[in-house]
Amino acid sequence: MSFGDGTTLMVTGSESPNRTVVLQQPESESVQPGDSVTLQCTVHTETCAGEHSVYWFRQSTGESPLGIIYTHGNRSDECQRTSGAVSPTQSCVYNFPKRNLSPSDAGTYYCAVATCGEILFGNGTKLNVEGGEYAAQLSRFVWLSIIRTGVLCCVLPIFILTHCKKA
Repeated sequence: MSFGDGTTLMVTGSESPNRTVVLQQPESESVQPGDSVTLQCTVHTETCAGEHSVYWFRQSTGESPLGIIYTHGNRSDECQRTSGAVSPTQSCVYNFPKRNLSPSDAGTYYCAVATCGEILFGNGTKLNVEGGEYAAQLSRFVWLSIIRTGVLCCVLPIFILTHCKKA
């Protein structure tokens, strides 16, 4: 008997000494085509003040997640350390700017943070790019109107000339 490649899953419960929380904001965002948006991933940790590697993924509706679309690498310059009464904490904010959005950018964006021997995922930000369908319909309507006008400009004079010769 032989086994193929497998996946190891480590689940840490409440007994885990590492208390790290990954939050994403906004929960959802609706924009128009051509707009810009900045998605935010905040990492709060109490016991592990190591460096973070932050990765962004996008999942379109009804599709499996794409590969990594953006990475922050090992950077801790976006972090603030505070010394609390119980234990020191560290909060890090990672921004993911998206510019000149199109309907193909719609979907749910997830940040994943590799820190202290764990990979933690954010709750996701749903990005809606509104008006894409309307713009596509308007574009089709304009092109059909141009074609219709062109056909009328070519056919109407021929029809008038033919009709006038018979009369």
